[in-house]
Amino acid sequence: LSDSCHSLHPMEHEFYEDNEYLSSLPADADRAEDFEYEEVELCRVSSQEKLGLTVCYRTDDEEDTGIYVSEVDPNSIAAKDGRIREGDRILQI
Repeated sequence: LSDSCHSLHPMEHEFYEDNEYLSSLPADADRAEDFEYEEVELCRVSSQEKLGLTVCYRTDDEEDTGIYVSEVDPNSIAAKDGRIREGDRILQI
Protein backbone atom coordinates (compact mmCIF):
# COMPACT_ATOMS: atom_id res chain seq x y z
CA LEU A 1 0.00 0.00 0.00
CA SER A 2 1.14 3.52 -0.63
CA ASP A 3 1.60 5.95 2.25
CA SER A 4 -1.80 7.48 1.52
CA CYS A 5 -3.90 4.31 1.36
CA HIS A 6 -4.89 2.11 4.25
CA SER A 7 -6.67 -1.15 3.63
CA LEU A 8 -8.93 -2.78 6.17
CA HIS A 9 -9.35 -6.32 4.90
CA PRO A 10 -12.31 -8.61 5.44
CA MET A 11 -14.37 -6.88 8.00
CA GLU A 12 -16.89 -8.65 10.13
CA HIS A 13 -19.97 -6.62 11.02
CA GLU A 14 -20.28 -8.28 14.41
CA PHE A 15 -21.89 -6.34 17.20
CA TYR A 16 -21.17 -6.94 20.85
CA GLU A 17 -22.52 -5.59 24.07
CA ASP A 18 -20.24 -3.03 25.70
CA ASN A 19 -21.90 -0.55 28.03
CA GLU A 20 -19.43 2.24 27.36
CA TYR A 21 -19.70 2.17 23.55
CA LEU A 22 -22.44 0.00 22.17
CA SER A 23 -25.13 -0.55 24.79
CA SER A 24 -27.94 0.25 22.38
CA LEU A 25 -27.12 -2.49 19.84
CA PRO A 26 -29.27 -5.64 19.63
CA ALA A 27 -28.06 -8.46 21.88
CA ASP A 28 -28.79 -11.15 19.26
CA ALA A 29 -26.62 -9.57 16.55
CA ASP A 30 -23.54 -11.66 17.41
CA ARG A 31 -24.78 -14.93 15.88
CA ALA A 32 -22.41 -16.38 13.26
CA GLU A 33 -25.08 -16.39 10.55
CA ASP A 34 -25.44 -12.61 10.92
CA PHE A 35 -21.83 -11.88 9.95
CA GLU A 36 -21.11 -9.85 6.86
CA TYR A 37 -17.54 -9.56 5.59
CA GLU A 38 -16.32 -6.65 3.50
CA GLU A 39 -12.90 -5.44 2.41
CA VAL A 40 -12.55 -1.69 2.84
CA GLU A 41 -9.72 0.49 1.51
CA LEU A 42 -9.49 4.08 2.73
CA CYS A 43 -7.22 6.58 0.93
CA ARG A 44 -5.95 9.89 2.27
CA VAL A 45 -5.43 12.84 -0.07
CA SER A 46 -2.99 14.48 2.36
CA SER A 47 -1.04 13.34 5.40
CA GLN A 48 -3.16 15.70 7.52
CA GLU A 49 -6.33 13.67 6.93
CA LYS A 50 -7.27 11.10 9.56
CA LEU A 51 -8.99 7.78 9.04
CA GLY A 52 -11.20 8.69 12.00
CA LEU A 53 -11.53 5.34 13.73
CA THR A 54 -11.35 4.71 17.45
CA VAL A 55 -10.89 1.03 18.21
CA CYS A 56 -11.16 -1.07 21.35
CA TYR A 57 -10.87 -4.69 22.31
CA ARG A 58 -13.23 -6.81 24.32
CA THR A 59 -12.10 -7.78 27.81
CA ASP A 60 -15.20 -9.47 29.24
CA ASP A 61 -14.94 -12.63 27.12
CA GLU A 62 -11.70 -14.65 27.13
CA GLU A 63 -12.73 -16.44 23.93
CA ASP A 64 -13.29 -13.19 22.01
CA THR A 65 -10.15 -11.06 21.78
CA GLY A 66 -11.29 -9.18 18.69
CA ILE A 67 -10.70 -5.53 17.84
CA TYR A 68 -13.85 -3.45 17.34
CA VAL A 69 -14.65 0.01 16.04
CA SER A 70 -15.94 1.96 19.02
CA GLU A 71 -16.33 5.30 17.25
CA VAL A 72 -16.21 6.78 13.75
CA ASP A 73 -15.39 10.50 13.66
CA PRO A 74 -18.21 12.16 11.67
CA ASN A 75 -15.74 14.38 9.74
CA SER A 76 -13.31 11.59 8.85
CA ILE A 77 -12.41 9.63 5.74
CA ALA A 78 -14.13 6.55 7.20
CA ALA A 79 -17.37 8.46 7.87
CA LYS A 80 -17.41 9.93 4.36
CA ASP A 81 -16.88 6.44 2.91
CA GLY A 82 -19.77 5.14 5.02
CA ARG A 83 -18.98 1.41 5.07
CA ILE A 84 -17.37 1.22 8.51
CA ARG A 85 -19.76 1.52 11.44
CA GLU A 86 -19.51 1.50 15.22
CA GLY A 87 -19.46 -2.09 16.42
CA ASP A 88 -17.72 -3.50 13.34
CA ARG A 89 -15.05 -6.06 14.09
CA ILE A 90 -11.72 -5.51 12.34
CA LEU A 91 -10.19 -8.80 11.26
CA GLN A 92 -7.07 -7.55 9.48
CA ILE A 93 -5.31 -4.26 8.76
